[in-house]
Amino acid sequence: MSEINTANVGKETQVGAFLVRGGALDVDYCYDDEKKELEILTEIPLIISNKRPEKETGTDIIMNRNQEYHITLENVNLTDETHRGGVRIRNGKAVITLRGINFIRGGINLTNAESAQLEITKESGGFTHVCGIGGTYKEILINGGNIKAVGGAYAAGIGGGLREGAGNITINGGTLEAIGTGWGNSNGIGCGQWGSGGTITINGGHVRAFGGSTGGSNPPPAEGMRNRR
Repeated sequence: MSEINTANVGKETQVGAFLVRGGALDVDYCYDDEKKELEILTEIPLIISNKRPEKETGTDIIMNRNQEYHITLENVNLTDETHRGGVRIRNGKAVITLRGINFIRGGINLTNAESAQLEITKESGGFTHVCGIGGTYKEILINGGNIKAVGGAYAAGIGGGLREGAGNITINGGTLEAIGTGWGNSNGIGCGQWGSGGTITINGGHVRAFGGSTGGSNPPPAEGMRNRR
């Protein structure tokens, strides 16, 4: 990875309902008011906040390129009007730090099983309430933060959606509550209904997982699964 220039991290620009610190508009990120999308374009670290945290916005945050992103979500309040995920990682690895209080309705959706990766950094000190973390993805790594993840219909709180496996999930720290509240077999952590399992490693942190209407509180057994503290 090339050296990251953080010289503009203090610069703040309003784009729609967001305030973005760091980088430059139309260089490091761009905003489409018609599509209601804030797209991150480069590796430059960005801090994204709602201008008015008490008022939710229907704008999605998307990452589409096969690179490493460095994003801080600070008092973000999103509602997913597109039903594709409030934060969408289509390609690449998103390194996300949580600050303040964040609400992400529609969840963090990883949509490329070959490329999409998510890391919640150990520096995270904020609280994030998301409607599910996962999708078709390569890896989810959680090193810290206070996270409550609630799955939708047939989907895990953290892991796969309908007919999706658990992928590779590693939890090293933080306080996590993963809840599968949707219809069908919705696990707290693991695969979605009719999913194929995966590899889940818990090395530390405080983790609570609850299954949904007919799901279990723990992931279903899968070859290669590890669960250790």
